[in-house]
Parts: sequence; C-alpha cells; structure tokens
Amino acid sequence: MPFSLFAVAVIEALGYWVMGSDAFWWCSSERYGFFGVVLRLIPFVFVVGFQVVSIGMYDWVLFLNDGPDSSRSIHVKPAAVCMVLFLPIMIGLIIVAELVFSHTPVWAEWVIALFSIGILLYGIGKTLMLNIRETNVWKGTLLTVFVIVYIIGCIVVTVSLVMVVLKVIFQLLCALFLLSILLGGSAGNNKIYKDRYGNLYRRIS
Repeated sequence: MPFSLFAVAVIEALGYWVMGSDAFWWCSSERYGFFGVVLRLIPFVFVVGFQVVSIGMYDWVLFLNDGPDSSRSIHVKPAAVCMVLFLPIMIGLIIVAELVFSHTPVWAEWVIALFSIGILLYGIGKTLMLNIRETNVWKGTLLTVFVIVYIIGCIVVTVSLVMVVLKVIFQLLCALFLLSILLGGSAGNNKIYKDRYGNLYRRIS
C-alpha cells in the first residue's frame, strides 16, 4: 500500500511538472463544458480527500502488531508545514526585500534562499528524526522519503482541485453577471413612467 501511494504521488508530481494544468484535462471546461466539469468535480473531491486522509491507514498497517492502543504513528506534520510554507515565505521575503531595497541585491537573494531552504530542511529533518524514533534508521528513512513524496502529491492535487473549483466559480459568476445584464436590459426597455398629470408611458427602444 505505501508503495502504491508512493507511485501515485510520483505520477501526480511528474505529470504536473511536465503538463502543468493540462495534467487535469478531464476537468477542462473547454472540452466538457460547465456542467461536465461540475459532474467530474464530485469524484475528484472524494479522491483528493481520500488521498489526504489515507496516511492514517498506513499507521494501522505499519504498527498492526502493536495492538489497537499503540501510540506509535507516522510523523508527517513538521515536513508538511515547512513544505507548505516554503514558497509563501520565500515570496514574502522577496517582496519585503523589493520594498526595502527597491531592487533585491544578490546577497539578499542568497539570504532569502538559504533561509527558505533552511526552513524546508528543518521540517524534513524533524520528520526524519521522529520517524526513526518510532521505528529504526532504515525504516524511518524510507518512511520519511515516502512522506515527502506523499506531501508533494497532496499539495499538487489539492492546489489543482482548488484551481479547478475557482475556475468553475468564476465561470458561474460570469454567467450570472451576463444574465443579470440581459434581464436588466430587457426590464429597462419595458420600464413604465408616470408624468405629473398621472399619465403612464412605456419607453420603447
């Protein structure tokens, strides 16, 4: 089971790396239209949700012999938090440097890069130490590699799902906006006016 999820995560990460947003072509409104994408979003949401929470199944598989009261588990949180924050922190620091220096100097770029990579390595190293403590050096290292790819796969599919959902919402808002313009225009053309003498008039245009 861990190797299966590992393979899925690798395929997702490599697919997005090579194809970009086209990796999720089956959620393309250009191919299937608005309602076609909405129907495909339902299983997509379930699959992404299952993939994100599936890490709990591997606790049960790996520590089955410990009994139901076992406190041992696969550690994911330190690496996950640092990997999720890696890009936002780097981008935020670059923006701050641009505002302070108006043009980010080379030394500032190195400091930002080293600081961001340091955060990433801290999370991975913390996860590695915790997993080794739960098992041993060999199994803990394999678990940490598995966790890193698992996190990357979850980030890829979650971000892609959010982008698809936002795209669908944007299309829906555009359709509602156009509909409101059409209805407003037709209502305006049939608007009835009353003059000061009480006579009613309908504007025709």
